[in-house]
Amino acid sequence: MRKIISYFIKYHMAVNVVILAFFVFGVVGILSLKSSFFPLNEARNITISIVYPGASPQEIEEGIVLKIEDNLKGLEGVERVTSTSRENSGTINVEIEKERNVDFMLLEVKNAVDRVPTFPTGMEPLIVAKQQPVRPTISFAVSGKDVPLATLKQIGRQIENDLRAIDGISQISVSGYPDEEIEIAVDENSLLAYNLSFSDVAQAVSNANILVTGGNIKTVTEEYLIRANNRSYYGDELSNIVVRGDAAGRAIRLKDVATIRDRFSETPNASYFNEQLAVNITITSTNTEDLMGSAENVRQYIKDFNGTKAAIRAEYSEKSAASIAAELLRKPHIQERIIELKAERIRKTKVDAAWLLTRLHDEAEADIADIYNEDMTLKPIHEWPKIWRQGLVQGVDVAEIWDGYGEEKQIIGQLKKVRLSNRMDRLNAIGKHIDVQAFQENVNHTGIEGLGDRLARALKNTEGE
Repeated sequence: MRKIISYFIKYHMAVNVVILAFFVFGVVGILSLKSSFFPLNEARNITISIVYPGASPQEIEEGIVLKIEDNLKGLEGVERVTSTSRENSGTINVEIEKERNVDFMLLEVKNAVDRVPTFPTGMEPLIVAKQQPVRPTISFAVSGKDVPLATLKQIGRQIENDLRAIDGISQISVSGYPDEEIEIAVDENSLLAYNLSFSDVAQAVSNANILVTGGNIKTVTEEYLIRANNRSYYGDELSNIVVRGDAAGRAIRLKDVATIRDRFSETPNASYFNEQLAVNITITSTNTEDLMGSAENVRQYIKDFNGTKAAIRAEYSEKSAASIAAELLRKPHIQERIIELKAERIRKTKVDAAWLLTRLHDEAEADIADIYNEDMTLKPIHEWPKIWRQGLVQGVDVAEIWDGYGEEKQIIGQLKKVRLSNRMDRLNAIGKHIDVQAFQENVNHTGIEGLGDRLARALKNTEGE
């Protein structure tokens, strides 16, 4: 140690070089740090997704889940295996031991699944994947007065593509609408007039709407790929499908016997914002992405997007819309008008910071024992306190408990599982709304505020007190 001190006393430049190196490496380390609200966790779960249309939970359990679980027994490195069987689908979660290589265990689990000799006919291919840990970053809604849901979906997909082009953002989900489908409504009278059956129409659509590869042809100088690409994605593209020819040689097309239209499925999946249809966009971050940086980039995109659209509606050109929007938002009379409109919304919805804080208090004081009897059986839903019926419980799963084998198998009980809703996400979504502002003191006209900003301000207020 004395020699090291003597060396640095003798050579002053070496001290400066060491200090400079510490400074440079410290700056590089700070710039490379990734912000996160919770400690980062490595992926330790592997999920096996099962889809079997039309199957009951018991069929999925006996025909698929048990076979896979038998092959997973004794697999080295597996800590626990849990499964859930539902109508039409099921999920198997494989938890890996700590200090194990998850990628290697993923291959082992796939090999175990492939060793199952047979699966039920009609089951879709199994999906075995590593469950990547993600963290909620920011979410917002896209809505407009009297804007159709199809248009909102198109805009949502455009926003999704724009956000994916931003560095550091990869996990984006768009929700708030059912799946799209093509409806072919066959007219019975037209079928009788052309002497057709429903199966004839279904077979014609199936044969014409194809996308297959037929191999290749090699010659001395070239190689040709044979591929039939006749798949249609919109209803009007199916209208001219030939169902059959009549006695006179004329083609009977699909539009002659059916009405074809694009529509959303009948699944009751819809989202509303300020009493208008909306599409929700949620951004999450992986362990390698910066939460705060991603949230700030999204907020800036929202500000530019809203301002640009407003300027275009005011008949400014698309090239100058972005700069005009920034100038308009800085004008005092426009800011005053924004404040007036927000106050008017609060009067209409009667949802403000006081309402949200009262709701938070009521939900915090809610006791889960209020929905159970003294013998720990679940009370009827109509006897639950109002606070539990209005969002605290997402649903109740009922599973049948069987005993015995074969013909002697019988139900001996039921297992009821109460699924609690993620109330904090719902209240955060209300609280960060520009009309409520329950989690901030000053209103910023950015259109959205991230979770990290609200927590930082709450911490600052707590330190001030």
